[in-house]
Amino acid sequence: MVKNRSILLFIFLLFTTASAFAGGVKGFIKDENNQALGFATIYVRNLKTGTTSNDEGYFEINLAPGKYDLVFQYLGYETLIKTVDIGSDFIELSIILKSISIQLESVEIDGGAEDPAYTVMRKAIAKADYHRQQLDSYSARVYIKGSGRVLSVPFFLRKTLAKEGIDSSMAFVSESVIEVTYTRPNIYEQKVISLRESGSDNNSSPNGYIFGSFYEPKIGESISPLSTRAFAYYRFRYEGSFTDRGFTVDKIKVVPRSKGDNVFEGYIFIIEDLWSIYNLDLTTYIYGIKFNIKQVYNPVEKNVWMPVNHQFVISGKFYGLEFVYNYLATVSNYQVTLNPDLDYNVNLIDEKIEKERSKELEKTKKDTLFDPGKEITRKQFRKMIKEYEKEEDKKQNTENIEINSNYSVDSLANKKDSVYWMKTRPIPLNQYEVKGYRKMDSVLVVQNEKEAKDSLKNNKKFKWYDIILGGGYKLDEHNHFRIYNMLEINNFNTVDGFLLGYKVKYTYKFDDDKKIFLAPEIHYAFSRKAVNYQAQVGYSFGKGIHNGKLTLTGGRMTSQINSNNPIHPYNNAFTTLFLERNYMKIYERNFVSLHFEKNIFNKWKVMINTSYAQRKELENNSDYTFFNWKNREFTSNQPENVELENTGFPIHQAFISNVSAEYRPWLKFRIRNNKKYVIESSSPTFSFTYTNAAPIGNSTIDFNLLDIGAKLNTSIGARGKLGLNVHGGIFLSDSKLYFPDYRHFMGNLSPLTTLDPASGYRLLPSYFYSTTGAYLTGFANFQFRKLLLTQITVLRFAGLKENLFLNYLATDNSKNYFELGYGLDNIFRFFRIEAVASFQDGKYLDFGLRIGISTVLLGQ
Repeated sequence: MVKNRSILLFIFLLFTTASAFAGGVKGFIKDENNQALGFATIYVRNLKTGTTSNDEGYFEINLAPGKYDLVFQYLGYETLIKTVDIGSDFIELSIILKSISIQLESVEIDGGAEDPAYTVMRKAIAKADYHRQQLDSYSARVYIKGSGRVLSVPFFLRKTLAKEGIDSSMAFVSESVIEVTYTRPNIYEQKVISLRESGSDNNSSPNGYIFGSFYEPKIGESISPLSTRAFAYYRFRYEGSFTDRGFTVDKIKVVPRSKGDNVFEGYIFIIEDLWSIYNLDLTTYIYGIKFNIKQVYNPVEKNVWMPVNHQFVISGKFYGLEFVYNYLATVSNYQVTLNPDLDYNVNLIDEKIEKERSKELEKTKKDTLFDPGKEITRKQFRKMIKEYEKEEDKKQNTENIEINSNYSVDSLANKKDSVYWMKTRPIPLNQYEVKGYRKMDSVLVVQNEKEAKDSLKNNKKFKWYDIILGGGYKLDEHNHFRIYNMLEINNFNTVDGFLLGYKVKYTYKFDDDKKIFLAPEIHYAFSRKAVNYQAQVGYSFGKGIHNGKLTLTGGRMTSQINSNNPIHPYNNAFTTLFLERNYMKIYERNFVSLHFEKNIFNKWKVMINTSYAQRKELENNSDYTFFNWKNREFTSNQPENVELENTGFPIHQAFISNVSAEYRPWLKFRIRNNKKYVIESSSPTFSFTYTNAAPIGNSTIDFNLLDIGAKLNTSIGARGKLGLNVHGGIFLSDSKLYFPDYRHFMGNLSPLTTLDPASGYRLLPSYFYSTTGAYLTGFANFQFRKLLLTQITVLRFAGLKENLFLNYLATDNSKNYFELGYGLDNIFRFFRIEAVASFQDGKYLDFGLRIGISTVLLGQ
């Protein structure tokens, strides 16, 4: 027994000693002129692991004893493979990479001959779907290091940033190790094993590229050169070929037909016969910010090339603040499972080049994908892969799921020490990153101590100014309290005068799917000397997109005559106080209402609303304004209308109910951590609303209204965006109603507009064409990537957009009213300016300028 224990102890000591003295390989990578090749790729073929050299070309890899094949790569240089035997010590290598000798085919481009790049790209595009489906699954470990710093600061921010201790040597630094798992067709799991971060990345994370794929039609909001629509956005130029590890690699220059946002330029390298990516070096712009992406691929299985090294440089200016972010990602420990249905290669025939052979092949019916090594045209192959994808989606019930992802962070991720990071990171930190950690870690210590103290109180510390500016407070796991910002509630109009209000909200959260809330609100109108108030009690329930809500509201409040609120109160306050124009028209409601809404069957939403109200007409009580304009005076609170000579009404009761349904037939979803989220732009929305006013109790109002509509907001490739909004309706009966019951439209005479471009008129008086007859409204907004001013490249790179819009209104009296306008959008990232003309029956009516919020901020 003792002998056995001695043997076990000896084996244990032998094992631990061997581990302690395990070696590896280190050295420098240089070119033929002895210049360091920074961030060169080193791929350990036996382990399917990638890493990089640092910016001085130095590398160091820990390896257990054994024999390894090391693949050294750098863009523009020949691949070098070294076989090493690792023992207990480090082996030092001096790696010299030779420049690639590019062979340019003798092709006559003149005389109408096509550049050979196009046949290469046609075949690569035809294989893109195949490469996305080539693996049943894979797992890998990804190390990501990010750093960023300010290069220059505008004069008006220098003192502020200096007080915060931020200068051009200060770096944002982030390091993370993530375990990634992919399961076909679209399930991604990311588990953060370790994380260290100082500073803020300001949403510069390149994860959309790291965990995305250039085989997708779009990546990072830009059109991939391997998209089926690529030829509409790019020209391609063949720049030669070279041989690496027995494969012929074509170098293709990617040239955007129109430079600007959301298209790439640079180089992509394609492996012939496999028609897969070998390497790429591409640049794109998003709202004028430059993204440079470099990826190095290596074979992880036979005929399967995957990215092992990613490099990103993100740079730009924002209001004079110049910045740069650098990210490096290395992928290791690839474990892949091939899709047995696609474990083969085919010989693609380009029908534009080999026309006769293509005609012969197209006569032959291809019943199956299982035809390895055989010839097939591009079109035949793409069609078969598409049919295969559809069948797989049906089998796995993923037709409407664009991506299914799970993201988690290990509980010990933030607790790794410096020794762990020294062993983990493939390259050391540079001087800026080291300085950034030192400075920001000292700040974080103070912040963490403060947060620890605050967390003992289990809620946000209340400050006296929260009474005015508001704030949210988590009392415990279930109880939440919120004070609304008084500046958002207080206002001014000619009916109430200055309006002082206060609102709070209490929420009790049962769990993630159920909660109740109570929200009382009170206002005092100084000129009207009246108190308005209301209280809401609500219950939210349901998971994700199947959520629902039931809300009971009661009180006495003022309301715009058009319940869709065409005039924002702040907009009206501005025009009233500064321009002596009062566009908002309001009345008083003493009411109780019950509202229910529920998402059902994924693509349907149902809403039911019932209210009983006493409605009272109000009149102007204030003529106060900051500036008295000559020949101007405030208009009555009774709006003018072409159908009704007097829009006033007596005090009366109204019992009104409406039922609405929305249907989005082609809706797609994203799933994240088992919660389903709607992709809003994936489907148009068709709506149906039936409104009934019944003479019940003291109510005298009696009418029926039917409204049908359709709305769409979608991207049109990288070229721009399209917004459409159409509604038509008719009063089925109108036995008794007052002006608030008319069908009103989203008019606006203010120089400011707060609505999205495809939902409101610019020059239409808000109530002039309100009707009890049939109506049709239409809004169309086209945002162009390149139109007039955006033909100028520097303006396009600055993120400037141009819009054309057309608005239409048809009623018995509107005389085919329409507006035609042009807008400059995303000015200084915040604003849009519009010039618009209105017409009736084809005749010019009016012209005006409008200032609005950028559609980027509106989410359009």
